[in-house]
Amino acid sequence: MRKQAMRIAAVALLVLSLGMCVYSLIQVGDGGSAASTQGFGGGGGKFAASGRAMDGGAGGAPAQGGDGGGSSAPSQGTDGGAADFAPPQGADGGSDADGSGPSAQGTEGGTSAPPQGMDGGVMNSVPTQGFNGSPDGAASGQGFNGGRGGGFGGGTGGGGFSASSEGKTELVAYSFAFAAIAAFGVYVVFRRKAEVPAESRRGLVWLLLGSALLLRIAVVPWVSAHQGDLNFFRTWASQASADFTGFYKNGSADYPPLYIYVLYVTGKLLSSASLSPYSTLLYKLPSLIADVATAGLLFMASRRYVSYSIGLLVAVLYALNPAVIVNSTYWGQVDSFFTLLVVAAVYLLSRGRAGWASAIFMAAILMKPQGIIFSPVLFFGLVSMRQLRAWLTAIASAAVTLFVVVLPFSFGQSPLWLYRLYTGTVSEYPYATVNGYNLFALLGLNYEADSTHFIGLSYHTWGMLFIVATTLFSWRMYARSKLPAFGAASAMLLISGVFTLSTGMHERYLFPAAALALLAYIQLKDRILLLLAAGFSVTIFINTFVILFQSGDNTNYTFALWAVSTMNVALFGSAALWAIGFVRTPNPAQAQEEPTALARVSEERT
Repeated sequence: MRKQAMRIAAVALLVLSLGMCVYSLIQVGDGGSAASTQGFGGGGGKFAASGRAMDGGAGGAPAQGGDGGGSSAPSQGTDGGAADFAPPQGADGGSDADGSGPSAQGTEGGTSAPPQGMDGGVMNSVPTQGFNGSPDGAASGQGFNGGRGGGFGGGTGGGGFSASSEGKTELVAYSFAFAAIAAFGVYVVFRRKAEVPAESRRGLVWLLLGSALLLRIAVVPWVSAHQGDLNFFRTWASQASADFTGFYKNGSADYPPLYIYVLYVTGKLLSSASLSPYSTLLYKLPSLIADVATAGLLFMASRRYVSYSIGLLVAVLYALNPAVIVNSTYWGQVDSFFTLLVVAAVYLLSRGRAGWASAIFMAAILMKPQGIIFSPVLFFGLVSMRQLRAWLTAIASAAVTLFVVVLPFSFGQSPLWLYRLYTGTVSEYPYATVNGYNLFALLGLNYEADSTHFIGLSYHTWGMLFIVATTLFSWRMYARSKLPAFGAASAMLLISGVFTLSTGMHERYLFPAAALALLAYIQLKDRILLLLAAGFSVTIFINTFVILFQSGDNTNYTFALWAVSTMNVALFGSAALWAIGFVRTPNPAQAQEEPTALARVSEERT
C-alpha cells in the first residue's frame, strides 16, 4: 500500500478536482459565478482603425480598437440578439472624441443597463480620460495614445481594457505557495535522490495533469479575463462561424489563419443557447488544454534522457507554473497553444524528424507571427543534416501545411493577401517596446516611437541589427555543440534575445522561453537551464500580471518595470554565457546519451 501511496493520492486529487470543476460549472449555469455576470451590450458600431473599418461584434461583442488622432464616430450597431445576462455597464459606447497628446479624451458608455438585444449607439455617454497606450489598445489591453478613448460596446471606454481584480490576490498567494512547493520538489528529487516507486508510476503523470486541467476549468468562472482580447475572440468567432471562407475577405481581423479554425468551432458551439453561459470558458479552453499538453510533451520527451522522477517533476512544475496559469486561465490568451507547437517542432527536429518538424514550424507561424522568430532553428537543423532529402522533405511539408491551412480563406482574394496580413500585423506596433519589459523598457522607452534615432540609427534599425546578431550567435552555438538536442537551447536563446533586444515586444512574447529552457534541460541535463527556466518564469509572470491588472498610464517608469527589465537583460546574458561555456566543454554524459550524429538520425527517421 505504501508503494502505491502516490498513485492513490493522485487519484484522490483527480476526484477532488473533478468535484470542484462540476461545482463551478453548475454555478456558471445558475448565473452565480463572476464570469456569468460579465455580460455585454448590443452589437458595437464600426470604427476607423489603421485605414480599415472595424466591425462591431455580434451579440454584444465590442468593436475593435483603432489608431489615435482622428475622430471616428461609430455607426449604429447591429442588433445584439437575445442575451442571457444583462450587462453590468451601459449600452454601446458613443462616438470617439479627438485629442492631442497622451491625455486625449475618450468616451464611455453610461451606467444604465440596456434591455437584452438593444441596438448599439450612444447611451448616457460620459467623457472620461483616455490612457496612453498602443494605437489599437483593445488588442493589447491598453488605452489609446494621442487621440481616442474607448467608446466600445457594452459600455467599456476610455482605455479600460485590463482585467478586473477577481482572483488577483489569490493568484499572488498561489505564486508564493508554488515557489515554496517547487523548491521543495527540486530538493527532494535532486538532493535526496528520491524516486517514484514503480508501483505508483502507472498513469501517475496523467492523473496529475488531468487534475491540473480540471482545476483550471474550475478556476475560470471565478476570475476575470482580459476583456479587450476576449472581445476580439468573441467577434472573430462569430464572424468565422457565420462566414468561414469569407472571414478575411469580408472582415477586418489581423490574426493569422490557424487559430481561426479553433474560433470557428468555438463560434459554432456558442450558437447553442445552452452553452452561452460558458462562453468565457470555451474561449479559454484550447489554451488550458495546450498548457497540460505541453507538460505532457515535456514528460514524454524526458523518458529518453532523464529519470522518471525528474521528468515527472518537470511536467508538474510546468503545468502548475503561475506564469503559465496567468496567461491562459486568467488572461485568456493563446500563447500556450503557440508554445505547444514550438516545443513539439523543436523536439521533433532534435529527433531527426525534419518533415514533421517543418510542418509544425509552419503551423506555429500560421498561428502567430512570432513563429518566424523560431524558424532559424529549423534552418540550423537542416544545415547540420547535410542531406538534400531532408531539405526537400522539410520544404514539401511546410508547403503542404501552408496550402491546407490558407486555402479556404484564399478564394476571391489577392495572391498577396497573406503577405499583406502579416506585414500589416507586424507594422501595427511601431514602438520601441509595447509593455515588454526588456532593454528598451529599461531605458524608459515604453511606447516610444521606434522611428526615434539613437547614435544615427532608429530604434527599429537597432532592433533589427540585434535580431541578426542574436540569430548568428544562436547558429554558432548550435553548430559548435554538434548535438541535435541543442535545438531547444538555440530556440531559447533566440526568443530571449529577440524579446530583450528587439523593438515592438509585448509582455507575452517571452512566454515560450520557460518551456524551451525545460526542454533544453531535459535533453542536455545541465541544471543551469533549470535556473534559467525559473528566472524566465518569474519575469514572464510579473510582466504579464502587471499588464493584465494595471489601470491607468502604462508609460510610467515603475519599480516592477525596472526590476523585471533588468532581470530579462541579465537572463539573456546568462543564457548566452552558459551557451558559450557549454559548447566549449561538452557534457560527456549528453554526448553518450545521443547515440548518433544528427545526419545519421535523419537518415533513419526521414
